[in-house]
Amino acid sequence: MLKKQSLNGPFLRSKNSNSIKNIIVMLHGYGSNGDDLIQIANQWSQKFEDFIFFAPNAPFINNNLRSGYMWFDVYPGGIALDEASDDMRKNAYDDYEKSCELIKECIYYLSKKYNVELNKIFLLGFSQGSMMSIEVGTQLKNNLAGIISLSGRVYTEIFSKENRIKSKLLIIHGDRDEIIKPFRFIETCEILEEIGFEVEKYLINNLGHSINEDVIDFCEKFILNNK
Repeated sequence: MLKKQSLNGPFLRSKNSNSIKNIIVMLHGYGSNGDDLIQIANQWSQKFEDFIFFAPNAPFINNNLRSGYMWFDVYPGGIALDEASDDMRKNAYDDYEKSCELIKECIYYLSKKYNVELNKIFLLGFSQGSMMSIEVGTQLKNNLAGIISLSGRVYTEIFSKENRIKSKLLIIHGDRDEIIKPFRFIETCEILEEIGFEVEKYLINNLGHSINEDVIDFCEKFILNNK
C-alpha cells in the first residue's frame, strides 16, 4: 500500500493532458507558501502537455509572516541565525534536515503514485526553497530531469564533501538581489562545477530577489530541453 506523503499544498495538472509524463515540484521561499509558485504553473499548464505541478507548503509555520511557512528558521527568536545561540542553530539545522526528508518522501511518493521515474521529475526552488532543492535533488536514489535554483545558494558548508547524484542544474540569480547577494550565485556555481555538475547559469541584469519573465523563459527552455 502506498504511504500518504506528509506535505500539502496546491496541485495543478496540464490542460488537456491524457497521461502524466513529467512532474515539477516547486519549493517556495522563506515566509511564503505554495500558492506563490503555483502561479507560474498556471502559465506552464497551458504550454506543457502531460505535466503535473505540486507546490507544497513547508512544514513549519513562520509566525512573523501571515500565511507564511518556512523550511527552517533563519531568524530564531528574531535573531539572525549566524548570531544565534548554539541551541538555536542546532534546532534550525534539525528542522532543515527534517524538511529535506519530507521533500524526499514527497518526490518518491509522487513518482510511485503517478508511475513517473525520477529522471522525469524536476525540482524547482526559490530562495530558501532553492537551498532545499539543491540539497535534496542531489541526495536522491537516481538523477532527476533537472534541478532549478532561483535566487538561492548552496546552503551547507559540507555540501561538496558528501556523495551527490549529479542531476543537471539551472542556476538563475538577479544581479541586484539584496536578500541573497549575487556573490552567492558565483559561489554556488563554482562549488557545483568543481565537483562535476553540469550547470546552466544566468545572472539577470537589474533583477532583485524575484522572478521575472526572463527567469520564466529560461526555466521553460531548460524544462523543454530536459523533459
